[in-house]
Amino acid sequence: MNRLNIYAFRAAYDLATKKFKKEENKKHGSSVAAPVGVCYGRVASNLPPSSEVVNLIRSNGISRIRLFNADPNGLKPFSGTGIELMIGVPNEILPTLANGTVSTSLEWLQTNILSNILPTQIRYLAVGNEVLLKDPFYSPYLVPAILNLYEALQTLGLSETIKLSSSHAASILSSSYPPSSGAFDPNVKPVLLPLLQFLQTSGSPLMVNVYPFFSYINNPQYISLDYALFKSSTADIDQNLAYTNTFDATVDAFVYAMEKEGFPGIPVVVTETGWPAAGGNAASAENALDYNGNIVKRTVNNVGTPKRPGTGVEVFLFDLFNENGKNGEEYERQFGIFGVDRTKIIENSDKNYKADQSISYDGYFSKEFMSHGESSSVNSGNVRSEMVMTHRSVIFRCRFDNILGGTFLCRGS
Repeated sequence: MNRLNIYAFRAAYDLATKKFKKEENKKHGSSVAAPVGVCYGRVASNLPPSSEVVNLIRSNGISRIRLFNADPNGLKPFSGTGIELMIGVPNEILPTLANGTVSTSLEWLQTNILSNILPTQIRYLAVGNEVLLKDPFYSPYLVPAILNLYEALQTLGLSETIKLSSSHAASILSSSYPPSSGAFDPNVKPVLLPLLQFLQTSGSPLMVNVYPFFSYINNPQYISLDYALFKSSTADIDQNLAYTNTFDATVDAFVYAMEKEGFPGIPVVVTETGWPAAGGNAASAENALDYNGNIVKRTVNNVGTPKRPGTGVEVFLFDLFNENGKNGEEYERQFGIFGVDRTKIIENSDKNYKADQSISYDGYFSKEFMSHGESSSVNSGNVRSEMVMTHRSVIFRCRFDNILGGTFLCRGS
């Protein structure tokens, strides 16, 4: 993208931002969108057309969606809808972005994302998904790719509005219970600590995927079903804080782990959480209803966690539809909120609440949100600080550009 095109883009972006904000104020007044989104996974052969999916999302008051890749066919139907997006940057593109120049990242952003969706609709770019767990080959490329993307966004004037991070599995914790024992696996620290430094300096969140369902089925002798479903009548006390559910305990374990590494203020966004409605032990429509309903109620009321009370945790529910192309156990294909016929998989005619607080409503989210139908160190100036780090015998260069002002340390261990 040449300099003239960049200036033209930024001018168009400024106009679009003003128009978008004006329209949103007309529609919603002073209301603030609830920090609840839904993941739109597309590993399936029987999904409705994207245009119909967008209509379904809008009709149910959902205004935040997570897309796992930057597929134009998935992005374009959302253009102009006002729906905010978390867009995934696939693991396999990380080497290209990390080894390329900032211009490489600019071109990738323009071709794959900005030519298909308004920048005003992009809330996050999730760079890689569970890289440290699923694809350790890509781990050395994660932070360099994020840095190039960040500088590209800065060039476009978008680095303040579009936040960069990467989603992680809970297994990057070597200890998670009690929450105060939370600590990161030493094997992931060479990559994770520089990432945390970037998140803290850029004001971006740590993204984590939290699944009490898996915690329960893998450790039923230690975790009760009620504790996983927010239904426990007793509390575990840790550091004078009372924990009544697995979700809070897991989120706070990440908070404690970050504090131990010197990063106490980074917010946490839960980029995936949910419960399957079928397919195995404890996987049922009733349990899915209880779990998802309780997650939504707590989130829109900014309950927070025992360690951070009153500070709402932004959450993305998994998944919009069942995905019949998923590998693994049957329950992996049964996390959908909606059936492919657009009916809700779990049904309860309690009240008709929407899945977003930008729509006015009274009370909590009802159980009707779900449904039945399918059983199935840088100083100011352009100073560049580099540090060579080793990760699993791979040497790579962690570059921090001075885009943020002040000292930016590249930390590793």
